[in-house]
Amino acid sequence: MTTGMALRRINCTQCSAPLELHGGHKVERIVCSYCGSLLDNGEGYKVLERHYVEKGKRSFMPLQPGDEGTLKGVSFTVIGFITYRVELESWTEFCLFSPTHGYAWLSWENGHYVFMRRLRNLPAPSSSWWSFQPRQKIAQGATRFKFYEAYSAEITDIGGELPWHGKLGDRVNAADAVAPPRILSQEIEGQEIEYHAGEYLPPQEVAEAFDKPDIGERGLPRSVHPAQPYVVSPLDLYLQFSGRLFGVLAFLGLLFTLVFGSGDVLLQERFSWQVVKAGDKRVTRSFEVTQPGRLVEVSLGSSVNNAWLWLDLDVTRKGEEVFSLGKEISFYEGYDGGEHWSEGSQGATALFRVPKAGVYELNIKASEWGGRRYKSSIDVVIAQGILLNRWFLILTVLLVPFALWALARRMIFEYRRWAPVTQDEDDD
Repeated sequence: MTTGMALRRINCTQCSAPLELHGGHKVERIVCSYCGSLLDNGEGYKVLERHYVEKGKRSFMPLQPGDEGTLKGVSFTVIGFITYRVELESWTEFCLFSPTHGYAWLSWENGHYVFMRRLRNLPAPSSSWWSFQPRQKIAQGATRFKFYEAYSAEITDIGGELPWHGKLGDRVNAADAVAPPRILSQEIEGQEIEYHAGEYLPPQEVAEAFDKPDIGERGLPRSVHPAQPYVVSPLDLYLQFSGRLFGVLAFLGLLFTLVFGSGDVLLQERFSWQVVKAGDKRVTRSFEVTQPGRLVEVSLGSSVNNAWLWLDLDVTRKGEEVFSLGKEISFYEGYDGGEHWSEGSQGATALFRVPKAGVYELNIKASEWGGRRYKSSIDVVIAQGILLNRWFLILTVLLVPFALWALARRMIFEYRRWAPVTQDEDDD
């Protein structure tokens, strides 16, 4: 791939090394790739300073001056780069040149790429954003951006040809606003303000544009870039769809069991305390089951308070035991430090099935008790055809996270985007 440019050649005025020039007439600075001298293109390639980085010592860079690629349908050549640092964070901006479309920049930070061009139409407000707060609105045409951050960056490395008049150690005051995948960058120098508009590019797109597969293998993103759009993966969509579909079905099942799952009452009676505690004799009541194999529920209730009861009960048919168990009913309450507390329950349930339709006997007796108010009547309700709703409830609860999966992932993604500039606000 070639941009079709006729290369110019000069000799470094410091070391006389031959240099191939790719940029256009706006190039102001040239860095000799042999001795690191910074040459002034406007003053006969006068040496301004030296900046030599021993070969192999410079950190990995995905692109180098002379690389050619096509971005947004335009053929560009990488002609130079500038590396900036703010505290512990650094990034590199590669200068791109096209003989037909002029200059552009490709910013590379932590594996993220942003394609930048000079902006002619001023945003609103167009004054300095230095005092803005995160998420403050900024308009650019029909697009609404949110202010991200303002910073002062130091130039720590330069190379190649640059349409720029700075040097190592210079500081640049800038501010960014985002509307993913777009970004606005404001650079402030004295009273002059310059704007660049950018678009986030996936690493794979840049790798294919410059025919550099290693870009997709090295320096992959380790964080969320301010302009990085959230992309819903096929797995996220599948989990969200499945969670919503089966969650709705489980919820409908829950509603059905709540409305129709209480069954048909076979026996409902209140027993006095004197009856259920009478020695070894159990109270017996008959009930008829017409739906064998379906769940039968025995519900027990008592108004015990700060007391407990132990009830023995069994179900028999023609003298043969079908089901038996013991159930405790206990309830306690009081006040502690002016706060009311309670524990236990004034009710209990038991479920069982009978193999055949017919008449059955319920036998019940209070075998043990204690506490302040245990001499309470016992309410007994027996119903058949019970539909349990607990499984539908559990299934509904388990499916809710899947139904909200994509939303939760997006919220986490947005938190990671804004956390670096909003954590101080949260601390306040």
